[in-house]
Amino acid sequence: MRNAWHFYYASVLTVKVVC
Repeated sequence: MRNAWHFYYASVLTVKVVC
């Protein structure tokens, strides 16, 4: 579960950087 949360957070951060 923790790994999934970290992956989700990383995805959001990446999207923010791209946008």
